[in-house]
Amino acid sequence: MMSSFENIKDLHLPYLANNVSGRRDKGMEFNLLKNGVDSLKAAQFNINDFYENHDDGDYFIKDAIIFLNHANEILLKYLLKNKDEALLFKDNKKYRAAKEKMDKEKLESVYEADGDLETVNLTFALKRVSSNCAVKMGGNFDNSIIYLYKKRNELMHYELLLTLEEMVELVGKLEHCYQEAYSFYYEHIPSFVKTFNESRYMTYSEEYLQRKQDELMDQIADAALESQRDAYYEQLEDQARALESYAIKSGR
Repeated sequence: MMSSFENIKDLHLPYLANNVSGRRDKGMEFNLLKNGVDSLKAAQFNINDFYENHDDGDYFIKDAIIFLNHANEILLKYLLKNKDEALLFKDNKKYRAAKEKMDKEKLESVYEADGDLETVNLTFALKRVSSNCAVKMGGNFDNSIIYLYKKRNELMHYELLLTLEEMVELVGKLEHCYQEAYSFYYEHIPSFVKTFNESRYMTYSEEYLQRKQDELMDQIADAALESQRDAYYEQLEDQARALESYAIKSGR
C-alpha cells in the first residue's frame, strides 16, 4: 500500500517541496500589516463566494469567520506595535528580557530569544487598543468582533450548529463586521488601502496556466459530449413517443 506521502504527486500541486527553490527567487515574509490585510482580503473573497453559492457554500462562511477573526487580531496588534511592541505580549517582563537578548545577540526577532513568549488574544488586543492607542472604536464594531470571536472558537475547538435563523444572523453580522473593519483600518492605517489592493495578487507560471487551460478544454469537451449524449437520448425518446402515438392511432 502506498503512503499518503507517495500519493502527493496525484494532487498536482503547483509547488512541491523539492521544486520551491527552483521556482522562486525569494523566501516568504508576512509582517503584521501584510498578514492581517491578506486575511481581510481572504474574508472578502469568501463572503463574495458565499453570495454566489449560498445554497451549498457553508464552508465559505466558515473560512470567512476564521479569516476575519485573524485579520482583526493581527491588525489590532499592528496598531499596538506601532504604539509600543510590549503591548503585544502577555508578560511584559518576559518580553523585555527577550528584547534585550535579541538586541545583544543580534537575533531576527524576540521569538528567537524566547520561543515561549505569548501575545495577547483578540479580546485583550481590543481592550489594549481602546486604552492605549488614540483611536475610537464604535460599539457595534466591538460587539461584532466579540460575536464572531465566539463563533470562531466554536469552529476551532468544537463544532458550530446553527438553525436557519441563526445562520442568517451570522451572515449579517459577518458582513457588517467586515465593512466596519475595512472602514476602521482605512481610517487608522495610512498604508492600508495600498496593501489591501496589492494583497492576493498572483502571477502564475506558464506551466500552471497551460495546465489550467488543458483542464478547461477537457471540461468543455466533456460538456460537449454530455450535451450530444443528452440530445441523442432526447431524440430517441421523441421517436419512441411518436411511434407510440402512431400505434395508438392505428390501433396496433
